[in-house]
Amino acid sequence: MSELLIIFSLWPPAEASPNAREHWAPRKRAVDEWKLVARTDIHSQLARNTPLPLKPPVGASVTVIIPKAKWRRMDQDNFMARLKPLWDLLREEGIIVDDRQAALKVYAPVFVRSDQATSPGLVVAMSGQ
Repeated sequence: MSELLIIFSLWPPAEASPNAREHWAPRKRAVDEWKLVARTDIHSQLARNTPLPLKPPVGASVTVIIPKAKWRRMDQDNFMARLKPLWDLLREEGIIVDDRQAALKVYAPVFVRSDQATSPGLVVAMSGQ
């Protein structure tokens, strides 16, 4: 069984949420900008000898780091929808084979409030066959 932990320095953009009701162009621009930062996060943390892709079924858990400046009540379902660009990026980067439900089991996110964090972040832990 392979395991992988990746820490992302930013959340996917709010425009990625279906509830944002943005026009497709600003949504795509925001997601593309986030993907640039997220790719840097991925490549700075992956070791060259990491066996990729993780073979399905892949289990993934997400811990959402909430800095003090952004403490507020968060809706798990809405945040899960906002994570779609994350799963797409992991597929594009060859970390997972497929982001469909049969191949990727995503557990409900855990929200952690942090006094020390200065920006929002994500910790993604994945395990595959």
